[in-house]
Amino acid sequence: PRSESVKTNRVNGIDETLTNETIKKLSFKENIIFAIPDVVIFFANVAFTMTIYIIPFRLMESSDGKYTLTMANVLLSSMSVVSFLSAFLLSYIATRGISTLLFILVGNVCYFTGMILIYGATTDFMSFTGAFEIGVVLAGFGDAAVTNLCIPSKFDLYKDWKMDNSKLGVKATTYLNVAMASAAFLGTVLSGFIANPKSEIPLLTANGAVLIGTTGALFYCLKRK
Repeated sequence: PRSESVKTNRVNGIDETLTNETIKKLSFKENIIFAIPDVVIFFANVAFTMTIYIIPFRLMESSDGKYTLTMANVLLSSMSVVSFLSAFLLSYIATRGISTLLFILVGNVCYFTGMILIYGATTDFMSFTGAFEIGVVLAGFGDAAVTNLCIPSKFDLYKDWKMDNSKLGVKATTYLNVAMASAAFLGTVLSGFIANPKSEIPLLTANGAVLIGTTGALFYCLKRK
């Protein structure tokens, strides 16, 4: 019988034996699915970067004195507190075998819905009592889900595809860093264009389009993985 080289791979604490027949490269479809969580993070961080630059000032201006610039910054910063607390729940989920992609999808919907509410709270036509606060909570939870489960989702995908994950940590981290760095740059550039009141409807429309597009892409991941 022909000889086969054997490689031991550790996935979720279990040693798996992989032969040359199971050590393979990702197909085109699998590469697309692999990159989608990073695309979601890219859009999420573009929205976040624009938000931290412009929303405190817009909230102060639109609140008729209800919020000072300091209060607006504190309220927006509470998004990070919600994200931090949510991360504990999500870290538990990541170890329980529950689909990480499903929770990224839920987090994505929460995040962009929250961003729409946060920005809408600074407009005349979408503002309602509690809109900003609700948006901050939704966006905080969504940020934690999208960011903290991105890399674990890659390990889940490799496990489903029976792929060798010995170098996956480096690859997944590289994808994530590129997505976040490029998003921070683009978000900073775009933030200069959304202070104008004429940008309100285009920006809200863009957020809605990104929400629909990324949610559809994550559904594709869940169906095709």
